This record gives sequence, structure tokens and C-alpha cells, in this order.
Amino acid sequence: MGAEHERVMEIRRWLDEFLWPEPDGKQRAKRARILTSATRLFVRFGYRKTSIDEVAKAAGIAKGTVYLYYQNKAELVLHAIALEKCGYVDRIEPVLTADVSPAERLQALIALGLIGMQEMPLLSSLSGGDHELALALGEVDASALAQVDGWRAEFMIGLLNEATGGVLSRPTLLERAQVLIDVIGGVVVSGAL
Repeated sequence: MGAEHERVMEIRRWLDEFLWPEPDGKQRAKRARILTSATRLFVRFGYRKTSIDEVAKAAGIAKGTVYLYYQNKAELVLHAIALEKCGYVDRIEPVLTADVSPAERLQALIALGLIGMQEMPLLSSLSGGDHELALALGEVDASALAQVDGWRAEFMIGLLNEATGGVLSRPTLLERAQVLIDVIGGVVVSGAL
């Protein structure tokens, strides 16, 4: 329980640093408006059909201001997905600190992951095979995406290790973690929720 809780705190810190690099509240509020507007437009019209000009207009700012915060539309969508993840991180933390067996904790977290996909429209679209979003993320710095994938795998490895009593080797845990991640993604893609 302690290691997973620490991992969640680490992810939360990373998300905060990633989403809100300036300490100023006014700058953060402007970023939040941009991200919220972009998310609404990406969900409604799709990535390709949403322009930076439309995002700026919806956020009530000048187009150039968007570029002060985000280098391009691909970076903007990555940040919008990260903002969706913040809400999910908030929901899983109580499960990690609950006084339940490791197996029950793992089950609850998998269920939250599946349900959470419905509450994260951009991530759900991406998991569902949205090629426009996938191509856009291909334009983003690969190290940022690799870091996210690594944290997701490590988080699942910790849960599986706890649920199995620490008897499995790291390669086996990694293999099983990837299977669970893929199964959750497959359920989301199939719409079988």
C-alpha cells in the first residue's frame, strides 16, 4: 500500500509540473481555460478539424497566446490528456489507502480504470483507436510518452506484486502488468463496459 501511494504521489507531482510549469495562479487559470476549451473541441470535432484559432476563441484569448503555452496542437492535446488523468489519479488514491486485501485493491483499481475511461473522452478516444490522436502524439517528445508508459507499468507491477505476495519475478510481473494494461485497453476499445 505504501509503495503504490508513493507512486501515485510521484505521478501527481509529475502531472502538476507538466501541466502547470508557472507558479502564478493567473497563468495556471489561463492554461486551464485553454486545456478545457481544447478538450471540448477535440471531443466534439476531432483533433484534425479543431484549429488553434478555434481553441483560442473558445478560451477567450488571442491565438498567439496559445502558442506562448503550447508549441503546437500535438503538445496541446497531450496536455489535455494529462489534465484528464489528474481526475483519475484523485479517484484511485483512496483505493490505495483503503484497508482491504491486495487482491481486492487490485480489483477495485482495475474497475476504476475501466470506469475512468468513460470519464476521460480524449484518452478513451485514443485507446479506442483514434488515428488522428495517435498521429498527433507521434509528434510529441517520445521521452514524455515513454515516461508515462513506464509509470503505468511500474504502478501495475507494484499492485500485482502486492496481490501475489511478492512471489513472482520482475519479468513475470512486467509481462502480467502489460497483459492487464492491454486487456483494459481492449475492453475500452470494444465498448464492452
